[in-house]
Amino acid sequence: MIPDLALPLPVERLIPHRSVMRLVENLVSYEDGAGTVESTIGENTIFVNADGYLEEAVMVELLAQSFAALKGYSDLVRGKPIKKGYLVKINDLQVSGRAKPGGRLLVSIVNSGEIGEFTLGKGTVTCDGDRIASGDIVVWLPEGR
Repeated sequence: MIPDLALPLPVERLIPHRSVMRLVENLVSYEDGAGTVESTIGENTIFVNADGYLEEAVMVELLAQSFAALKGYSDLVRGKPIKKGYLVKINDLQVSGRAKPGGRLLVSIVNSGEIGEFTLGKGTVTCDGDRIASGDIVVWLPEGR
């Protein structure tokens, strides 16, 4: 393990998202293309609906950013530059719970396969231990980026 890549690791180094658009905070575990990312959504986030809960669409972004952190970390530990990727599709998104700002979110994500320049990921979001969402994502990682 490269010393400055010890976990937990702030994701700011792994993903391009900044400021208000970065929803995830730390990569807390990684092993063989699978890992866990944590987040605590701030009280002043723009992603809360009128009822005071996170919008369901935020679950997609949590999965995508967590996958980006996992992939970025994988690149770094292999001594490669971090590739830029683009979310192409979300499949089978299931939102089964809700989260309020301040709750601790954990996103478990796994790289489930690659087809050419496309990588598939599966993820689950929990809030304070309760599963609130899951889904499969497709990310395009074009060569040369």
